[in-house]
Amino acid sequence: MSNLNYLFNDPIVQHKIEQLKSQDLHISDIVDDAGHQYVDIVLEGGGTLGMALLGYLYTLEQLNVRFLCIGGASAGAIAALLLAAGPIDEAKTEWIISKVANKDFYDFVDGDGDARNFIDNLLKHRHDDPSVFDTLRRAWYFTCIIDNLSSNKKGLNPGTKFHEWVKELLQERHISTYGQMRAMRMQRPPGLRNRVTGEVIDDEFTEEYIELGIVAADITTETRVVFPRMAGLYYQDIDNAHPADFVRASMSIPLFFRPFELGNIPAQTGQQDAWRNNCNFYGNIPDKVMFVDGGILSNFPIDIFHNYRKIPSSPTFGVKIGYDRTHSNNTNSFWTTSAPFSGRLPTAGQRVYSPQPGFQAAGIVHRLQYETLQLAGFLPG
Repeated sequence: MSNLNYLFNDPIVQHKIEQLKSQDLHISDIVDDAGHQYVDIVLEGGGTLGMALLGYLYTLEQLNVRFLCIGGASAGAIAALLLAAGPIDEAKTEWIISKVANKDFYDFVDGDGDARNFIDNLLKHRHDDPSVFDTLRRAWYFTCIIDNLSSNKKGLNPGTKFHEWVKELLQERHISTYGQMRAMRMQRPPGLRNRVTGEVIDDEFTEEYIELGIVAADITTETRVVFPRMAGLYYQDIDNAHPADFVRASMSIPLFFRPFELGNIPAQTGQQDAWRNNCNFYGNIPDKVMFVDGGILSNFPIDIFHNYRKIPSSPTFGVKIGYDRTHSNNTNSFWTTSAPFSGRLPTAGQRVYSPQPGFQAAGIVHRLQYETLQLAGFLPG
């Protein structure tokens, strides 16, 4: 933690936070006895840009904001899951930031030697105006990884190291099953109430009230999956499912990571109807299912908790990362075509954009500007 004093004790950061505190912001009508205000939050995916989400969440926690429903895709899903690892009134971002800041992300490159050589070449050499030698070198590295992209592997990196890392982090919070995570989140904070009406949040405090929403793409049945809401389709026992599975599915960048695979898909009586009702899937239930990055289908699932039948009790904050798109991509080669999925900056933050005009107009979508991230030291200038 001492290595992070430059952030937590930085005078500029603390000055900005104190300025916000002095405004006595009325953010939500849902409060508790400790003075916390509660909101729902949805986090956009964006590759390594996702680190910027943690600074935003840290600032909200410093303002005594806590989170009811928490959702996200890809990098946003990782932050969302860790933010959900414990009671809802407990601050968690200092712990998350300390773990992420002290992690070498290259550890997640866990493919074989050919895969690592290929990735090193992508990261270390220019692609805008390659020399003949660069082109020949790329061609050679590509021939070496063809077996990694075969039908057996389908990606350069197994993703095992990432999966194990998330499991280790959750174990620090005494979580190894979704049932344990849910039990912690279902601990109702003392005095949780609506400050306007004075109504105590009691019977209304259900799992739906504090829902976790991790978006992944099921490529076997072509379904946008929200975990754990739809986990019953894929697990025999939802309570014993490991929450790390949800983000391993959501962060599986095509080609870079192998798809996340689940087998032993439940097929008991009634499951066919569940697939039809939840996924509009009328085929036979598959024996196994593969998932890739949830950002491919829904990189900013701002509507994930929206119920048009009722007025929400708390506001939804949507956090976008990256920068505005100002030009079209060059798709004349494999290298430029695969760039949005390669995890390279800055294109990783803008894979597929799905406009949400209603939510944008409501003013609840916060964009973390690219220039701001540069100043904060998240990105190279």
